[in-house]
Amino acid sequence: MIKNCALCGPSETEVNDSMGHVVCLNCGNVLEENTIVSEMTFTESGKGATVADGFQLQQGQARAKSRVGGQGRLSQSQDSRTNTLNNGNRKIQELANAPQIRIPERLVAQAQRLFKLAVESNFTKGRKATSVTASCLYIVCRMNKTAHMLIDFSDALNENVYELGSTFLALLPLVVGNDENIPIVEPALFISRFAARLDFGNKTQDVIRDAVRVVQRMERDWMATGRRPSGICAAGLFVAARMNGFKRSLKEIMLVVKICEGTLRMRLKELQETPSGQLTVGKFQEIWLETAHDPPSFTHNKKRKHEHQEPVPQEEVDEVRNILTTQASTFPASYHQTHEEQELDAGLSDLDDDREIKVILSVSENERAFKEQVWIQTNSEWIAKQEEKILRGDVPQKKEKKPRKQQDPLNAQTASEAARVLLQSKPALSKKINYQALDTLLESTPTN
Repeated sequence: MIKNCALCGPSETEVNDSMGHVVCLNCGNVLEENTIVSEMTFTESGKGATVADGFQLQQGQARAKSRVGGQGRLSQSQDSRTNTLNNGNRKIQELANAPQIRIPERLVAQAQRLFKLAVESNFTKGRKATSVTASCLYIVCRMNKTAHMLIDFSDALNENVYELGSTFLALLPLVVGNDENIPIVEPALFISRFAARLDFGNKTQDVIRDAVRVVQRMERDWMATGRRPSGICAAGLFVAARMNGFKRSLKEIMLVVKICEGTLRMRLKELQETPSGQLTVGKFQEIWLETAHDPPSFTHNKKRKHEHQEPVPQEEVDEVRNILTTQASTFPASYHQTHEEQELDAGLSDLDDDREIKVILSVSENERAFKEQVWIQTNSEWIAKQEEKILRGDVPQKKEKKPRKQQDPLNAQTASEAARVLLQSKPALSKKINYQALDTLLESTPTN
């Protein structure tokens, strides 16, 4: 084959199909190397069987299948990534068919694609395969707004819900990109599921309708924001059951919704404090209040502030007011004098016309005693604590300051004598000073 060589021009070339090289026969220059061709070549094995050369590599496959004996056929062994994908798809299918899950095949296929993405991103390394598969299924359920909670997958796998939640949060940015892209869980989605398990009979739809209304009212009053949907659903079902004449206990609601008693009581207490919670059954079903109640956290903080501030009895207020009115007559006339009148008086200094200074200087003995009594009553608790510390001996003792050593004054007539005395008292002032030259300098310095 004649090809154009870059060194010697057109010349004869040799093609090595096995290596994929094209070499010039005149100068030995390699014109092409590692050439990939689409031709199918076949080789004959030792037993006379014809086998196709090369390997078949599928998308997402890490390595090609190796050949083992037996007429050069491809082995059925698979790499670890393929095994992980197959095992993960099988576990997703088994988990989707669990009695408490029941996910359709359309969502199962979506979860398997998410698991494949997690495997290709090496997300499964160091994590349980069951946690990753459950997280993929839960993400698909959240995206499609199905009535499934994370605790349902935890019960099906018999795993800790918090460990499963940490895997879900780590996988979420990888497959979704951002937390804002996944929809927020709506408590109304779980009402019909929980109501069917509480056996309300023919009034199931009525209970569901009232429970959804209660949940919407709680969302309007800021009780569902930042809360788990299970607690909101439990409170709505409990109230709706009582509205329709069903006496379901707290324990029955807890077993179905899977929450603790304290959470359910807290949601009911918060609902009772709202204006909608004060309405009767008939008015609640007919009237929808447009105003929203304050969030529970805001009302709790207000209650705590009022609890810490103890109200002052009215008797003490009246007593202090009477004392102030009686003592006001004994105050000097300068106390009642206005600031404009004081500016007219001439004084010896700028402070003579100051109203506060005059009031302080003109305090009578009765007023001083009254102020002292008021201060003692106000700080009675602090005074009692200080007396207890003194009796226990817990009063910190002040450290005594050590007196500073007084240095003897330098008795020198001239500056050179003072420098010589200083060098004698502190001979090692610096290592960079030539003290011999300094002594000669001081001796040569005139005394005058």
